[in-house]
Formats: sequence, structure tokens, C-alpha cells
Amino acid sequence: MIDALLEIYKTYRPEEGVAQERNEQLRSLSLEQYASLEEVLLHHIQSGQAAQIAIAEDVVSDLIIHTSFSVDLLLRTMLQVGYAPLDHLFRAAGPQTEAELLALLERKERPELVIRALAWIDREEVTARFVHWKREETIALLDLYTFNAGWELDANYKKRWLFTRSCFGLKAASGQTKSSDSSTKCRWCDRQLYNISDFPTDYLEKLFGIASTARSLSIPFCLYCTLFEPVPMSLTTASNGKVDFSPRIAADKRVEQPRYNLEASGGNLHMQVAESMRDCFAAVDSGRSYNLSQIGGFPTWPQDANYPHCVECGTTMLFFMQVESMDFAVLQYEGVYHFFVCQACSSEFAVQQSN
Repeated sequence: MIDALLEIYKTYRPEEGVAQERNEQLRSLSLEQYASLEEVLLHHIQSGQAAQIAIAEDVVSDLIIHTSFSVDLLLRTMLQVGYAPLDHLFRAAGPQTEAELLALLERKERPELVIRALAWIDREEVTARFVHWKREETIALLDLYTFNAGWELDANYKKRWLFTRSCFGLKAASGQTKSSDSSTKCRWCDRQLYNISDFPTDYLEKLFGIASTARSLSIPFCLYCTLFEPVPMSLTTASNGKVDFSPRIAADKRVEQPRYNLEASGGNLHMQVAESMRDCFAAVDSGRSYNLSQIGGFPTWPQDANYPHCVECGTTMLFFMQVESMDFAVLQYEGVYHFFVCQACSSEFAVQQSN
């Protein structure tokens, strides 16, 4: 059974059916079977072969999401052989792995890896180290490490999560349409906009306690401008649920145009929300996940995390949704589009793209 399971993991980015098959096999493992799997994975890690270690890393990632088995020994062994596991795997670090990281820190070995990994360990003692580093300003780019793990230290040095543990998968509903309406154009680059046309506002209330008088939101976004910086958006009480460009955007602002021709036909995205919740880290790894589109949960960051700040109050905004081009065929260019909301202002939004 173990050999057959690992054979499935040779597919780098599996289709949904293949991924479900291997996840079901992991969930069905007995303690004895897991002990056998752990032994094989340890051999993979200690082999020093990149392909073998990559398979072990993929299995560990799925074990964390789909089972309650400890992967502490596997993570520690990766560190001991000099391998740098994916940062997000350290959210499952146990005492052995944490001790190994602190020993590396004491010896000043691989400091960047250690700090990135520690940022994912949600224990008071570890958070206290980040508070100390923040107060003393001893670690450069400390906010980047915590952002990558989905949190920040606020003005009072308290840990503040930037995402919600509740997560619902999204997929395209029927009725995806390309737009020929030339009036819906980007204020920055004059390209036609895409539009999330029916985001249900009750999810903002369920996930963040943000109430809205509108039953659904209409959120426009530009495929081009969102690639360069977060685009601030606002919702007014008189807009009947239509989010628009923030009035703080200068009317004469222009984004430098690419030398190549980048057309955008625009279109409307209609969403179908999954009835049941999924693991909040289901889309954490863009290379090994399917159906990355979701409401809530932890965002997919193909590059370093970038949570925008509210243009009204300066507070770091919370991630509340993402759509990916592979899930919505109407989107013309590959990318993950992140949507953020200010919990303090409740009417301020931002959209940005990662690819």
C-alpha cells in the first residue's frame, strides 16, 4: 500500500481526482501503516536525492492537512540533512523540530531559514521572541517573515492574524461572460475591467464580523494594474453593493504601459461557494494544490506575502477571498487575484494580483 501511495505522489500538480485519491489513502492509514510510511519517508529524506526528498515533502504537506499524525521527526530530519522545507510545514512543528531550530539559532546557522520557520510556530514562547526582536529592531525585514506566516505584531506588540481559519472553496458557476461594455474601464490604464458580480456579504459578517446593508457585492478589478500594486477600493452606503475605485486614487494617476500588447476583454465572474468548509491551508502551496479559489482561509502567495494597508486608517487589511485563473476561464492571464478588507473601516477594500 505504501509503495502504491508514493507512486501517486510522482504527479507534481495532480488533478482533483488524483489528489482526492491520495488524500483518502492518507486518511485511512492505521497507526501501524503510518509507522511504515514514516520509515520510508525518513529513508527518502536521508537519501540526499532531491526527487526523493520532494516526494517526502509533498506527503508531509498532505499529512498535516488531512491527518492528525505527528510529522515532527520528519521535519527535524529534513533540517538535520541540510534541507530547507517549505515554510508553512513548520506550523506542525513539535518539540523536536522547535528544539532543532533553536539550536541552529543559537549556533547562528541558517538564520533566515530559522526565522522563517519560527514565524509559523504558534506558541507564546516563540511569539515572545518576535516581540523582543521587534522592540530591539535586531532582525531586518521581520514584518516580512510574519506576513508570510499570516500575522503581524500590532502597535501594542500583540499578535494579530491577517486571515481567518474559516475557509470555503470557490469554483466558477454558470454564466461567466466576457464584457463588451466599454464604459467599465480601469481608471489607471483604461483597460476593460473584470468584475466579481455576486460576492455574498454574509461571509464578511461570518468571518470578520463586518455587516453590510447589501446582500451581495460587485467588485471590479483590472488584470494589469493589480499586478503592480494593491488597488484601493471603497464601498459607500449609497452604492447598493457596488465597490468602486477609492476617491483617494488620483484622477491623473497612470500606470506605465508594457512594451508588448496586453489586451483585456473584461468580463463577469459568477461564483459557486462550497457548502462545507475546508482546511484553511488547503491552498497554501500554489505548486501542489488544486482549486485555489476560496473565501477565507490562508492566501496562496506565489511570491512573498503582501498584505496592503488601508488608505483611510493605515491598518493592515485582512485577506478575505482569492480567485485563480485556472478556476475561472474568463480570466485571460494566469494569476491569483487577492481581495482584502479593512476590518476597522469595513468599507475599504483592495485588490492585487500574484503570479
